[in-house]
Amino acid sequence: MWQVSVLGLGPIWMSENEALKEKAVELLDDGAIFAFGLSEKEHGADLYSTEMALTVTGEGEYVANGRKYYIGNANKAAMVSTFGKIAETGEHVFSPLTPNIPRIA
Repeated sequence: MWQVSVLGLGPIWMSENEALKEKAVELLDDGAIFAFGLSEKEHGADLYSTEMALTVTGEGEYVANGRKYYIGNANKAAMVSTFGKIAETGEHVFSPLTPNIPRIA
């Protein structure tokens, strides 16, 4: 659980989004865990074959299309970082998401 939380936090800490970082700190203070999504059913953890794509929907806004096969800690995570690519450019990115998952104490 700890190692996957660290993997999920990495993209958040490396981002330029200060509000997202502050939210992560609040969640950590509350005892939350984090998740990391990389694997896809057809490709496993092959970074170059990932099919999840982020499409621009507005300035600074994206929609993610695709599926992850396994996301560590997903059943209890407060935030999930997933690996994918930008649809237009093929550039690989980590995308922090905040799922609507009930927290279990």
